[in-house]
Amino acid sequence: MKVFNFVKIVLVIIMETKEKTFESLNSFWQDHLGESIKTEDSLLSINNSELAVGEELTIESFGDQWLKIIKGLFLYLPGVTFLFPCSLFLINTFFTGQSNFLRVSLGMLWLFLFGFMVMFGIGDVKNPKYLALPISVVAFSLFIFLVSSLFGSEMSWNFLANYSIYLFPIAFMLPVVVKELLED
Repeated sequence: MKVFNFVKIVLVIIMETKEKTFESLNSFWQDHLGESIKTEDSLLSINNSELAVGEELTIESFGDQWLKIIKGLFLYLPGVTFLFPCSLFLINTFFTGQSNFLRVSLGMLWLFLFGFMVMFGIGDVKNPKYLALPISVVAFSLFIFLVSSLFGSEMSWNFLANYSIYLFPIAFMLPVVVKELLED
């Protein structure tokens, strides 16, 4: 009960702040341009029926926040954790000529699965622009392979085996940055 009372108080404060903001904006435009902003009185008035609707929206947004956290923990983090080394392995075996059909086909299957996990974890599966999220991790893996191939074949394997773990934070941050760029 205390939580619902707290939610009611917060909603009342939000609605009063919203009303004061509309009033100040309205007075600003009236002073400077001679125009007024038309707002609906039903949005600004506070009564019990709107508080009940506001509580439901707050509870839904709380559930949405938990859903984002769960998707991030159980889809995004494992997806990137396995997508980055899987794509490094596939790129390395493909370019060094050590690939066979079974290795590449199973690797591509895992690559698609982990890419889907990343895409569903922080993006939207229905929107094809979010394919850039797993592609960014694969492109980062390709970049790391190209940098490591500058050291020669023996050093390349040692670099990828020993130092790719230090590149995981970049691999974790990259899809989030790409998502923010896509949404802007």
